[in-house]
Amino acid sequence: LAENKEYRIRANNVFVFDKQTKQEREAFDLSAKEGDFTIKFTPHHMTLTLNKKQAWVTATAPEEQFQSISKESPEHIHLLMTSDQIIIFDTQTNKIAKRLNMGMHLGLTDLMMTPEGGYVYVAAETGNAIYKIKTSTYKIDLIQLPPESKPHQLALSMDGMKLYARNSSKSKIFLIATRTNEIKEQGESKETKRLSWSTH
Repeated sequence: LAENKEYRIRANNVFVFDKQTKQEREAFDLSAKEGDFTIKFTPHHMTLTLNKKQAWVTATAPEEQFQSISKESPEHIHLLMTSDQIIIFDTQTNKIAKRLNMGMHLGLTDLMMTPEGGYVYVAAETGNAIYKIKTSTYKIDLIQLPPESKPHQLALSMDGMKLYARNSSKSKIFLIATRTNEIKEQGESKETKRLSWSTH
């Protein structure tokens, strides 16, 4: 049962630990494989759905792998669109249930699940954007932030009506209204200091 397990990410894997003994039980490779070709994905952040049946992971494949595809295996050129992925891991079957191909050079970082579990927000540091994904259908909405905003960490207000995004140096904070996707830049405040920011 997922309740008896802890999930952690490291290297190219999802690791499953026993909650009581803290011992590693299994490790699962996040690599994408097609024929003889393998692309290794390095995970950045992970969050569990409320029912703990899925683990959502942001992951990126190194640039060098795509250079070797174009030189050595041109028939796999379509894999060039998969450098930034959200990998959805099924904790019941311990298999990858879905790969969401987000694009190239987006720098996907942290995830934040809404309180009711209906949506996941994903920060794209290089892409200067937030992605809002409906968990039941995987429908993706883009929330484009200003240039050089570089969102990395995310936080939600208790009622889920406000999403906050800040860069890794914490010098820029953006407030996004979750109903309208309206964006406002703001400084640090008492409210932002009290928020539960994404960590890993």
